Amino acid sequence: MILPNLCGHGKSVSEAYVDYFNESAKVLLETMDYLEIDTAHVAGCSLGALVGFKMKGNE
Repeated sequence: MILPNLCGHGKSVSEAYVDYFNESAKVLLETMDYLEIDTAHVAGCSLGALVGFKMKGNE
């Protein structure tokens, strides 16, 4: 199980992004690629759910 801190949350570095949801989804997908994870179950409430939808490509 991987529980990432999204940018600006938890102990992560806070950076200002113009498009927070797309940028967060991109970072998580790049992390999955780096870890060679092909599929995953993504769950979230509020912010996490919106990022999960962006990871799937939904608006």
